[in-house]
Amino acid sequence: MDLKNRHLSLSRRLFLVGIVPILISFIFLSTSSYWIISDISSDNVKSRMERSLTDVENRVEGIFAPFAYELESFALVAETGADKDSLDVTIHAYSNVLGATCSMYYATAISRYEPDGYYLDNTDWVPEPDWIPTQRDWYKAAVSAGGKLAFSDPYVDAMTKSLCITISRLVKVDGKTKGVAAIDIYLTNLSETMEEVGISQNGKLFLVNESGIYLTNSNADKILSSTFFDDNPEFEKTESRNFFLDGGEHILVHDDFYCGVKKLSLLPWYAVAVGPMSDFTENLKNSIMHMIVVFVVILALTVLLSFFTSRRISVTFKNMAAQCRNIATGDFRSLRTRARFRCVFGERQQPRQGNPQVDRLCARCFGRPCEDG
Repeated sequence: MDLKNRHLSLSRRLFLVGIVPILISFIFLSTSSYWIISDISSDNVKSRMERSLTDVENRVEGIFAPFAYELESFALVAETGADKDSLDVTIHAYSNVLGATCSMYYATAISRYEPDGYYLDNTDWVPEPDWIPTQRDWYKAAVSAGGKLAFSDPYVDAMTKSLCITISRLVKVDGKTKGVAAIDIYLTNLSETMEEVGISQNGKLFLVNESGIYLTNSNADKILSSTFFDDNPEFEKTESRNFFLDGGEHILVHDDFYCGVKKLSLLPWYAVAVGPMSDFTENLKNSIMHMIVVFVVILALTVLLSFFTSRRISVTFKNMAAQCRNIATGDFRSLRTRARFRCVFGERQQPRQGNPQVDRLCARCFGRPCEDG
C-alpha cells in the first residue's frame, strides 16, 4: 500500500490522543521532580553542614572558654601590681577550679635569678636552670598579641607526653611589660568530641590550623603530621587553599562530595566537614525510584483504560458509520432491532421493541409511522 494512503485506525488515534498527553506529563513531572528533589537535597546538605560546624564551634569553645576566662582573670589580678606572694596564692587557688586537665603558670619579664624576678606554677613544677621563659614560644606569642589571648597549635608536652595547647596573655603594669601568664590545656578528649558531632553516615569533622594541618583526627598518627589537603587532593582542583582557609565560612556541594569550612571565633583554628554526597543522594535515589514506580503503575493503568475505552468508542463510531452508509443507499434493514418492520398507512402503531428512532426515521422517509411486522 502507498505510504501516503496509510492512516491510523480510529481506535489507535483515540488511544494516542489519550496516552500521549499522559506520557508528556509523566516525562515533565519526572524531570522536574528530579531537579526539585536535587535542589532540596543540596539545601539539606548545606543546612546540615551549617548546623554541624556551628555545633563544633560551640563544643570546642565550650572546652576552652572556661580556661581562657580564668587566665584572663589571673592576668587582670597581676596587672594590679600584686606582689609575688599574693599571685602565688591566687595561682594555686585556680588548681581547685581548673582541675588536673591543665596547669597555670606565670613568668616575669625579669629573670627569676635576678631581684624581683620569679616563676610561679600551680603544680609547683620547678624548671631546669637553663629553662628561660622569655625564649619560649608561648611567651613570645603573648608579647606579639599585645594583651590579647594567644593560642598555640597543639603540641606534645615534653613532661607528660600528652597532646596539649598553651593559651598565654601579656601582663602589663603602668604600661610596662611585667610578665606573661599562661595555661597548658591537655587535649585528652578533643578528637572524641569531634566524632560526637554527626553530619552524615560517612562524613567526618576535623579541626585544622591555618595551614590545614590536622589538630584532631581519628587516626592519631596524622595529628600535627598531615594536612587536610594531603588526604583530599580533589579540593585543590576546585578551589585554592587560601579560599578554604581565608577566615570565612564556606560550604561547597559537588556531584561527588561536600565540604564545609568555618573559622572558630575564639581560637585560630578551622572546623572542616567533608564527606561523600552519596550519603544524601542515596535517599534521593530511593525517593525518585518510589516516585517512578508509582508513575509507572499509574501510567500502565491509564494505558489499559485508554486502550479499552478507545476500542469501545471506535466500535460505536464504526457501527454508526455503517448504518449511515446503509441509510444513504436506501437499505434500512440495519435499523431493525430484533424483528422486521414495515410502514403502514393508517393509525400509528407503537413498536413492540420500543424503538422511537426507527419510528421517527420511517415517518420522515415515508410520511407514516412504522410497526413491527
